[in-house]
Amino acid sequence: MTYKTNRRIMQAVKYIVVIFILVMFFLPILSMISVSLKTEGEIFKQSPNLFPEKLHFQNYINAFTRINYLRYIYNSMLVALMYTVACTLSSGMAGYALARFHIRENGIFFTIVLSSIMIPIVITLIPFYLLVKNMGLTDKHILWLLYGLGGAPFMIYLYRQ
Repeated sequence: MTYKTNRRIMQAVKYIVVIFILVMFFLPILSMISVSLKTEGEIFKQSPNLFPEKLHFQNYINAFTRINYLRYIYNSMLVALMYTVACTLSSGMAGYALARFHIRENGIFFTIVLSSIMIPIVITLIPFYLLVKNMGLTDKHILWLLYGLGGAPFMIYLYRQ
């Protein structure tokens, strides 16, 4: 075999592997969409088909009318935006202060930030919840703004670098 033929075979094998991986990743998504368009009888049939016999859009209508789905999306976007903006700004300011202002305690503060990365977040969940409950901030959007203002240690580290 020549070099050119060998290279083409290797490229073909690479494409086959990539296509296989792509199909494996998109198969669950395709299955999810397919099941959402089936009736309940088709879902629990003995020999299920990948594609529905008849498209059933009533499931989507039920999802949007039985619950206030758009309100849930709005709340999720609002909380994500509040936390992201607050965390990015506070982490940026902390990282800038650690990088530009040269004081004696800089090393200590940076060590504390790096040490806090080593603490698993799961350990702090219950004490944080009890603190929030005692402050009366459960079910309040302002909590996510305050939580974001605490900054993220890894982001502070990145901004300092």
